[in-house]
Amino acid sequence: MDKNTHRQAFRSKRDSLSKKAINTLSLAVFNNFISCFSGLLPNARKVMLYIDTQSEVSTSPFIEFFLNNGIKVYAPSVSSGKIRPVLLHKNCILKEASFKIKEPHPKIHIANVEKLDMVIVPGIAFDLTGHRLGFGRGYYDKFLKQVSKKTIKIGLAFSQQVVASLPAEKHDIKMDYIITDKNIISQKVPI
Repeated sequence: MDKNTHRQAFRSKRDSLSKKAINTLSLAVFNNFISCFSGLLPNARKVMLYIDTQSEVSTSPFIEFFLNNGIKVYAPSVSSGKIRPVLLHKNCILKEASFKIKEPHPKIHIANVEKLDMVIVPGIAFDLTGHRLGFGRGYYDKFLKQVSKKTIKIGLAFSQQVVASLPAEKHDIKMDYIITDKNIISQKVPI
């Protein structure tokens, strides 16, 4: 199967989940994140993560947790085909932007993306070797090439979005960790 066929199949599978199932499974993803990354979190000062839309894993619990623990949170803003991290804080306004994705306003960009400690990304599918299948525009792959080699790259997914292998190209950036409602797939030293 090619990437587009995979996208259609996995998106359809994810979209078939009820809102209740998405909320329940998202909470399980968040709990797995907290249980495994509690040791890393004190070192994380700046985190970028997506604001969920449609049937993606909900990031609301992550955002609330980070903000309540003094971690600076950034959300992606897409402009001219590029992702730029924008500060997300308790009093900012979320406005719908490109692709019906909400972005924080006013837009306060991070000066240096190499200062991000962690980037949490969505995906349509992931595989056991850390490959991510996105929406096909390559925004995250281009962005992740700019972050520091020390930046932890995490994909959030429901377990049904993970397969043994996906078609991949040289420019595709692998995730260090994929966190699902059932497990954590690690490409790094065990947590």
